[in-house]
Amino acid sequence: TFGLGMDVDRSTEGYILVNVVYGGSPADKAGVKAGDMIVTVDGKDVLTVGYEKAISLISEASPKVSLVLSRDGKKSAYELTRSKFETKSVVYRVTGENIGVIKIYEFNAKTPEQFNSALNKLRNKNVEGLLIDLRDNSGVNFEYACEILDTLLPAGKLMSVTDRDGNASIRYTSDTKYIDLPMEVLINEGTEGAAELFAAVMMNYSHAESVGTKTAGHDTVQELFPLSNGCAVRITTGRWSDDLSGVMSEGKVVPQFEVKLTTYQKTNRYLLPDESDPQLQTALDRIYSIIAARKDALAAEEEVSA
Repeated sequence: TFGLGMDVDRSTEGYILVNVVYGGSPADKAGVKAGDMIVTVDGKDVLTVGYEKAISLISEASPKVSLVLSRDGKKSAYELTRSKFETKSVVYRVTGENIGVIKIYEFNAKTPEQFNSALNKLRNKNVEGLLIDLRDNSGVNFEYACEILDTLLPAGKLMSVTDRDGNASIRYTSDTKYIDLPMEVLINEGTEGAAELFAAVMMNYSHAESVGTKTAGHDTVQELFPLSNGCAVRITTGRWSDDLSGVMSEGKVVPQFEVKLTTYQKTNRYLLPDESDPQLQTALDRIYSIIAARKDALAAEEEVSA
């Protein structure tokens, strides 16, 4: 990845709110933190030039950009230089009553390895459930999404594609190994492409429930075709959603439990503590319910066998 390594949004005051700082990025090395507010860009006040113009100033600056950030009411100057850095697409943690949370920002070649590492570390902590956060995950790398699905799901079809002539073909399948933990998937309107497929397949296998809002509705498959002049053209070649109609509507994945965020919660989505995130809390409640049901069923079986 080449850039500064920040995910930003418009703050309620009109400034630039830093939602995410990617580890190892120029922003991270400079000391920028999630929750910081960018108030000036190259000496220009964000409110004066406007949010969109200020974003353009940041994106067009090359290779250096000077920023003044406000943190806890104190302003500090930073000079960032665009450079290459390795994006960490997966982060994990434990929350609530021993539930593992894995946030997948995107699907790329490194994502399956990072996911497996996170999953193994969480299982070593003996987590009782797993919450996979796919909110605002967009992209077209279906291969890497299916590689992770193969880890989670039992044997079966993961992705089939129907071309414009109605011909269907299976692209990816899973083997017999799978993860037997109560799972929930978080989705929203920013969940696109490969992340939509991921959520839809997990639901289709009844291996996880979904919480959040309807996804973006990008159910097409696109392929790159190189041109003789060294360029390439991306062409839509088919759709992958045709056999997932039970969990989709008009190309969008429909959550089993719809939970909307307020405008404030959307703007500050990466900064919300777990107790202030209604989508995450609903998913946790569902996992607790499934865990309790499993324990009751096990107790009943033991009582019968006794």
